[in-house]
Amino acid sequence: MKNVTNVDTMDRETFHEASANIAKIEEIRTAVKEADPELAGAFEDLLEDGFGLMYKYAPKVEEKVPADRKVNKRVASEMTELSEYERLRKFTKGDATNASLSLDMLKRVYDSLPEEVKEQQRAAQDAQGNLEDIFANGDPQGADAEEFQAAIDAVKQAGEELDKALDANEDTIRQAVRSAVEEATEEASENASAMGVLGCGDEGGEITNGMSTEARVKLASLVKNSEALREVVKLAGRMKQIALKKQAEKADYERQELQGVEFGNDLMKLTPSERMLLANGDGGPLEALFFKKFMNKALMQYKITGKDTKARGPIVVPVDCSGSMGGQPDTWSKALALAMYMIARKQKRDFCFFLFNTKVVKTVVIKKNENDALGLTEILSHGTGGGTSFEVPLDESMKAIEEVKEFEKADIVFITDGDCYTSEKWLTRFNKWREEKGVNVCTLFVNTWGGSSDEIDKFSNQVVNLAGDVIKHEDAAFDVAFTI
Repeated sequence: MKNVTNVDTMDRETFHEASANIAKIEEIRTAVKEADPELAGAFEDLLEDGFGLMYKYAPKVEEKVPADRKVNKRVASEMTELSEYERLRKFTKGDATNASLSLDMLKRVYDSLPEEVKEQQRAAQDAQGNLEDIFANGDPQGADAEEFQAAIDAVKQAGEELDKALDANEDTIRQAVRSAVEEATEEASENASAMGVLGCGDEGGEITNGMSTEARVKLASLVKNSEALREVVKLAGRMKQIALKKQAEKADYERQELQGVEFGNDLMKLTPSERMLLANGDGGPLEALFFKKFMNKALMQYKITGKDTKARGPIVVPVDCSGSMGGQPDTWSKALALAMYMIARKQKRDFCFFLFNTKVVKTVVIKKNENDALGLTEILSHGTGGGTSFEVPLDESMKAIEEVKEFEKADIVFITDGDCYTSEKWLTRFNKWREEKGVNVCTLFVNTWGGSSDEIDKFSNQVVNLAGDVIKHEDAAFDVAFTI
């Protein structure tokens, strides 16, 4: 090992332990070995150096390095001079997993190196290897002295030729490093945002729920490799902001009641007679009297009282993943379910989310004091296909509410674009159960195809018909989903 940064034995052990769970690291190692086995050792050292630059709190590039590692030094030096490098380190510093996940950028740099540079690196590596062999196996002070000196001169010459090649291709190398770091930074930022949305971190990249390295790597890989999932997470982030606003606007009390009149200085509750003191606004004696009473909290105002709202219960969210939901309906529905989960988590509510077509495809149950970001992400990553059944998912909802103690008196937010037959026998049984349990079923009808809600109306307390472009009519859905 010939490192060009101040990585030490502990750093190397940390890197190899963290990267053992990351298939991508092994993939890029294998790719380099197959493409250029002579330079595989230098690339492995570059991985360790790159890890140190990402992970260590005070990394630095060494001044003197072996001739055959000058390429590594140039790459490391170019990296540390970029403003994006410090931004990237906000996500990787002190975090071995995130630091390791960022290292595929070095493969992109390696692939962009001009062949002239690689050829001179091979020559320097051959010269350096010859020198090391003579020193280890020969007699540099005796019979092999001349050969040893010639080997030293060859290393010096090879290093100079490599420097020339690096200088001649400086702009190409710098641009390759810049592009790779910028891409890695964008990926790290998206990953951190996704972790925050999924409830297992913040946007600074900090993981807060004790996830295992293996789970974190799998979660990051799912986000990184799925454009559809990234779109769901991004859309859910926007929905979360809307949800928080609606939650803030929602009254903390149920219907308020007028109890009489009291004294105070709450301008929103003033009686008409007190407001009349300001009617002229001319700075006269009446206005002076108003401000005197205001300062002494002696204005007459209405006394309004209210009672606390009942605690909010669990949420069950069945989402249609049949073939007709592909595209915008699928993305929007999953994003809404994810946004609802974020609000449920904030309010410490139990949450059940599952996908269905003619059967229940995937289910995740998250208790109010728990988190299953990986399970949530896996269900969000599932595609669409198959037909539609209403009875199957609603039976599953009944089962969850009946069998899981925490889901007693849950609300069901049913999301579908379908229109399918439900038997009278099933409807009678389900609606009787719904009424006895006090369970509300709100159906969000993602009606992009102009269908009928007749069947949905038969088992729903409320139906929100999102006709046409669902995004244009989503406010009606938000009014229900984010205030239950």
